[in-house]
Amino acid sequence: LGQSSPMILAGDEMGKIQKGNNNPYCIDGPLTWLNWKDVDKNKDIYEFYRFCLKFRKDNKILHMSDKMHMTDYKASGYPDLSYHGEEAWKIETDDLTRHFAMMYSGEYAGADNFIYIAINMHWTMHEFALPQLPMGQKWYKCIDTGVGMYKEKELVESKKQITVDERSIVILMSSTPL
Repeated sequence: LGQSSPMILAGDEMGKIQKGNNNPYCIDGPLTWLNWKDVDKNKDIYEFYRFCLKFRKDNKILHMSDKMHMTDYKASGYPDLSYHGEEAWKIETDDLTRHFAMMYSGEYAGADNFIYIAINMHWTMHEFALPQLPMGQKWYKCIDTGVGMYKEKELVESKKQITVDERSIVILMSSTPL
């Protein structure tokens, strides 16, 4: 979900592991070989990667050619990129913080939606305050790594906060209800 090229190691999309070996360049054996049968065995992981890549491709704000300024240079009421924590518009930056959120304003990519990414790498769940959306828009869950991807976006009932499970990432997208 970063602005640069996605960093995916060959085999990640099929659940390939190297038993903790992060530098097996000199090993020519089953540890480093790709087993294409793993795609069928780990279909859920493969489909999750496909979903994430499509989500990124479909949302230009996630791969802009210009750098983010973290300012409201279009006078839209929202900066292109903002950081959040347990309070909206405020991020904790001490050494012990293991959770934060960021919000992209799609207006800077020619869209009228927002993408909110809550990252909780802590070993306990955390509540994140949601930034207020423009009139008529609502938050919908697209991805929750604790649950998986949503085939249909799921409405976030609370307009003010979400709970993110331990060691999970939740991605929300705003939309105007039909």
